Amino acid sequence: MTEPTISVVLPAYNAEDHIGAALDSILNQTKYADRLQVLVIDDGSEDQTRQIVAEIAGQSPCVKLLSNRHTKGPSGARNTGLDHATGNFIAFLDADDLWYPDHLQKGIDFLLNHAEADVVFYNFDIVELETNQDMGDWYSIKRYPKQLDSRELGSGYYLVESDMANALIEESFLHLQAMIIRSQTTAEVRFNEEILRSGDRDYAVSLVIKGNAKFAYSTEKTSVWHRHAQSLTSNRADNFLNMSLDHIAYFTHYMKQYGTRPNTREILEKELISNHVYLSYAYRSRNELKKSFHHLRESFRYGTTLPQWRELAKLSIASVIFPVLGKKPGAEAE
Repeated sequence: MTEPTISVVLPAYNAEDHIGAALDSILNQTKYADRLQVLVIDDGSEDQTRQIVAEIAGQSPCVKLLSNRHTKGPSGARNTGLDHATGNFIAFLDADDLWYPDHLQKGIDFLLNHAEADVVFYNFDIVELETNQDMGDWYSIKRYPKQLDSRELGSGYYLVESDMANALIEESFLHLQAMIIRSQTTAEVRFNEEILRSGDRDYAVSLVIKGNAKFAYSTEKTSVWHRHAQSLTSNRADNFLNMSLDHIAYFTHYMKQYGTRPNTREILEKELISNHVYLSYAYRSRNELKKSFHHLRESFRYGTTLPQWRELAKLSIASVIFPVLGKKPGAEAE
């Protein structure tokens, strides 16, 4: 059997505080560390990221530093990496996340012994980046993959038999740093560079639909995902709002591209209604009533549900009360 080679794609932007640890976690794998091509894609960093990577590359020839001419965001940086990848297998890691030492051993050994799977993904620990506080594990806060129809393969692995794309549309339940992929599956699949959030989810959907990928998973934890505390505090409302806008953008795209797949249209309609209703609520809470009405009206294009009628009632009341209180539509509510 030919020895496997693994291309690791690591996008980096102003990552001087964490990229050294991320690279160490790659280079210190218990197996296949000598079969690596580590592609670090600098996306226009203005700190010492490039210098740190260059120093590590001087000691570890498998580390290659690439640079985008213009900042392209994480998805664009990953595409640059994929364009230069030569390995039989593809793995991803972000500059502020970590692999456990046996991540590649588990994933590559599994794929080498299970030709029926093209992608394997794992559970992972969630740790707050700023405080190093343990926040539990990913699968514990997700409905999937527990609800996936799957066939047990032994040793704690399961082959997904559900429609993986439909499941991913319903819930984002995997992360790139926890996935290992056969390279032939990625040949025609690239990241959508217009999506700023949930790129993991969109890429996995594309692997299913464009790459015909078969997924397997394990409940073992093989990596650490660092969650930023700021995303849970002052910016939380804006993050949710922007994420819903992103969801609507690519769910609408999916409706045009994949709406004829079995059950996909129904799932997309449900998700589009949910996101539009959430945005109606979010904008109503800011007294941006014109935007609120827009999203509620859009939601009715995909069906009718009780939450829509409830939001309509609340929005109708708000449109009467705010003018009485002297608040102009579009002004921030106190």
